[in-house]
Amino acid sequence: MLILLASGSAIGIVLGLGASHLLSAIVYQASAQDPVVLTAVAFTTIVTATLSVAGPVRRVLHADPATLAPRTIIG
Repeated sequence: MLILLASGSAIGIVLGLGASHLLSAIVYQASAQDPVVLTAVAFTTIVTATLSVAGPVRRVLHADPATLAPRTIIG
């Protein structure tokens, strides 16, 4: 899971930097390395990721572990 997260983040950063150069050519007075824009993008990404996992995490935390575990017959 951690490898998937790290590889996705690395690919996203590379694609984001490429897109920022493209958008800086289109948008008036925008810089590809503007700290305010980069901070806003990072914050938006963190909030989006947190909201996307909030529902499943809440469901799992309120579930009964006995109903989630597979039943095995010992004997």
